[in-house]
Amino acid sequence: MDILSGEKRLKLLNRIAIVGPEASGKSELTKKLATHFDTSFAPEFAREYLSRIGLDYKKLDLLKIALGQIEEEEKAIKHAKEWVFFDTNLLVIKVWSLFKYNSIDARITYFQEEREYDLHLLLRPDLEYKDDPLRENPSLADRETLFNIYKEELIASNERFEIVEGNGENRLKNALAILHSTFN
Repeated sequence: MDILSGEKRLKLLNRIAIVGPEASGKSELTKKLATHFDTSFAPEFAREYLSRIGLDYKKLDLLKIALGQIEEEEKAIKHAKEWVFFDTNLLVIKVWSLFKYNSIDARITYFQEEREYDLHLLLRPDLEYKDDPLRENPSLADRETLFNIYKEELIASNERFEIVEGNGENRLKNALAILHSTFN
């Protein structure tokens, strides 16, 4: 695959977005999948951004986060092999904006619609909640509501997705089983 360059090489990538409510294990699963497939991944830019400014952010900050996430995705694509994994994508920012502000910046929607993924892994919020100063929705009810919003958005936009659940190594095994059955 390395002998191919540019656009042809990029089309051979399996682009996998890991999405779901906070505390559903997105970052951990993304890193484990990238390690398993010996490839690159895009970290969640929102975590980096919010660690600098805290939770006192405004709706406009979500556009900045979206642009930062796109940049992280493009970096990961450049270094990817057959697979590339994204710890969140613009769908997460869209749902976040809808949930928190009951509206979304049209530019985020536009950028989200322009991004292409071969599969979304939607993580069920079935893990034990771990307190984190950058998290806003500790209640299981809120996280389940968010999960259902993600599911509805994926269905409405005709995105290919599978639900991943389970604790510990079972979560990774379930995700690997989905990937192998979907792409083999």
